[in-house]
Amino acid sequence: IYYQFDQEEFYEKQYKQGNFITEQHGFGPVVYNEEALLKTLQQTYEEGFVLNTKYEKRLLEFYGRWDTHNCDRVYEEIVKR
Repeated sequence: IYYQFDQEEFYEKQYKQGNFITEQHGFGPVVYNEEALLKTLQQTYEEGFVLNTKYEKRLLEFYGRWDTHNCDRVYEEIVKR
C-alpha cells in the first residue's frame, strides 16, 4: 500500500515526478488519506494479504523474475567474473 498523504507537496518540494508513477506502475494500491489507508489495510487483512493479480503482473513485468534464486544468480555472475 502506497500511503501518499503528501504527494503533491512531495513532488513540489522534494523530487520531480519520474517515470515510475505509483498509480500506473506501483505494486499495490495508492491511498491519499488516513481513512483510505485504514480501509485498505482492513480489506487487505480480510483478503488474507493475497497480492492482487494486477499488482502481481506489474511485479513480474518490472523485475522479470519472481523466484527464490536471486542469490544463486548473483553467485553465478561473481564466479563468471
